[in-house]
Amino acid sequence: MHRLLLITDFFPPEPGGLESFFSLVANQWSPNKITIIVTTKKKNYISSKKLINEYTSKSRFPIYRPQIKQSAICLIQKNNKLRLGINKIITSFAPNYIIFSSISLTSYVISREIVSLGIPYGILLHGGNVTHHPNINKLNIFNFFYKRFLKDCHTIFALSWFIARTGIKQRIATKKVCVLPPSFSPRPAWQKKQSAEIPKWLASRISRKKILLSVGPLVARKGLEKAIKVMSLLSKKHLNLHYVIVGSGPELSYLQECSRVLKLDIEKKVSFTGFIDDALLAKLFQRAYIFFQPGSIRDDEVEAFGTVFMEASWFGLPIVAGKVGGIEEVVLNQLTGLITEHDNNNKMLSCINLLLNSEELHSKLKQSAQLFARQKLLNKDIRIIIQKQFETNAKIVTKE
Repeated sequence: MHRLLLITDFFPPEPGGLESFFSLVANQWSPNKITIIVTTKKKNYISSKKLINEYTSKSRFPIYRPQIKQSAICLIQKNNKLRLGINKIITSFAPNYIIFSSISLTSYVISREIVSLGIPYGILLHGGNVTHHPNINKLNIFNFFYKRFLKDCHTIFALSWFIARTGIKQRIATKKVCVLPPSFSPRPAWQKKQSAEIPKWLASRISRKKILLSVGPLVARKGLEKAIKVMSLLSKKHLNLHYVIVGSGPELSYLQECSRVLKLDIEKKVSFTGFIDDALLAKLFQRAYIFFQPGSIRDDEVEAFGTVFMEASWFGLPIVAGKVGGIEEVVLNQLTGLITEHDNNNKMLSCINLLLNSEELHSKLKQSAQLFARQKLLNKDIRIIIQKQFETNAKIVTKE
């Protein structure tokens, strides 16, 4: 087993799909064969300092969290503290190869140090790297730093076929691309079967009701304003239905306002939980009847496929989703969920009505979703795929 250095903006205990994915990757290596460098800026952390320190101290492998404060000018300087610190870690750990989670200026600067040491590196390509907006797109051919960063890398690991196709259209080298299979890792609290009580204010609202569930972050690409419109139509016929929206984010105030404009009684029909812990999230997944996320096609955000869909399947929750991004790679239409046009409220309404009115169909999708998640999504071959790809595309630097 070769040594891997993972340099990432996304890692637990922070919540999120990419954080879950990198946890899965890291745990497939032996503790002495992997080291993690987390480059998240301090101001961007959601988790408390106490939780971060506790997670880091209990980790089975080394995790470094250097302070990333420097300006672009400081980062480019040859004797930059970040570069010197990375050099020290690399010299001590002697990795055979390195993977970056993001295309960023910080990644570019670190890669210059790696190139000088002759160590092959790869990049994980995800939705944040392949937006269609020319001012945001990291693959823009006019961006010198990112172009050089991509040129010098040995392998580009795409998180889905959709992301791979999008990247290739934006001129990344096809021969460097390796598509990783859809994979996720159940959150630690779920594996330990930690229990949680639903707060009294929420428990009273959802008592004896069927729950329509959406899980954030509450960002525009989730298309949840469309879900609220659909809920306003559903509530006229299904009086025992309640819509729960989990998470926080920049769209929260907008979504709350949408509920008011559509005259949905916030207490009786829609509940916003805000950020909740993993144990409570598991409780809501178990309690929910349908997972609903319309999605949205935008220039500034791209949905790779959405880890939350895999998590919903893990709990046997039938899914209704819009056909956007790589959703069809993790939601199997008519088998684990129903996929329809993301911008057609009437078709989404019909899909949900179909599940609400047919216990037979609901039961079929529920069983298929659980089976699919356990047999196909808990992928154990990520490490093997990554290792073989580096061996194919690069001369592995060995040090016994």
